[in-house]
Amino acid sequence: MYFKAMQAVIAFIMSLVAFFVPQTPASNTSPSFYALTNVNPNAIAEVAATQDIKIMTYNVKISGDGLRTVEKRIPLIVETLSKNTPDSFGLQEADKGWVEGIAAEMADYAHIEKYRDDGIEKGESSAIFYLKDKYDLIESGHFWLSRTPDVPSKDWDAGHCRICSYVILKDKSTGFTYAHFNTHFDNASAQARTESVALISAKIAEIAPDIPVVLTGDFNFSEGSGDYNNLLACGLKDTKYLAEEYDDHATYHGYHVIMPDTKPIDFVMVNGYVSSVKSSKIQSGTIDHIFASDHFPIIVEMTLFNGGNK
Repeated sequence: MYFKAMQAVIAFIMSLVAFFVPQTPASNTSPSFYALTNVNPNAIAEVAATQDIKIMTYNVKISGDGLRTVEKRIPLIVETLSKNTPDSFGLQEADKGWVEGIAAEMADYAHIEKYRDDGIEKGESSAIFYLKDKYDLIESGHFWLSRTPDVPSKDWDAGHCRICSYVILKDKSTGFTYAHFNTHFDNASAQARTESVALISAKIAEIAPDIPVVLTGDFNFSEGSGDYNNLLACGLKDTKYLAEEYDDHATYHGYHVIMPDTKPIDFVMVNGYVSSVKSSKIQSGTIDHIFASDHFPIIVEMTLFNGGNK
């Protein structure tokens, strides 16, 4: 009787030990371990807090005559883009010939575009290209700068239909996510530019409220103007004035030498999720004595931080 009682006590004590002492699985890479702990062995352990990125904006100018045709200028544009290898870049005045020509020469990039006149193939686009092996495309879209933004349209006495395209990109290695919006404002109507500032600001807040956002484009207004200040008042910042190094001259030159004290009309803007801006450079000059476009591109190197750390 005594022996059986002792066996019962020992068994009870061992059961308590087994209950309270955590057990280590034989292998922490077994399928059952991942199933129980809900851990994906291929998942990113932790999203990067910050990320260095390079952004470009480039109005490539619609086709002209002689040395100004798209076919003559594609190699010049591609040379500039390839030399800088941006994470993503936005084009303006990029018709189908431009988009297809650049895509054919830049195999490392995927792109999205929508043509402004019919939403299919007519007119210019505000195409965005991004490094396809580095980023997953999480979302993309387009809207027209009008009171009917979901369909091809123009408004507010604009001379042309105007469009904004966007992508949300996620780094495949780090999990870092940012949005890139790209646009081209109307050159004919001051009201259209003012209304476009309000519309794009609202769309950014709607589409990408809690992540880093860059906005690139040809805005057809200069820094210091009322519309420029309205864009800043909506929470965006001109990367030029955040940069440790920046160029301070015009971006539009019209295939001529730029005049002194002329201000840029192309910008790279960023929202509040920016840690620092290393440089904002305007790639001026010619290639083989030929202007690649009637605008110079802007190249910005900066560090963004993710929404969870704001």
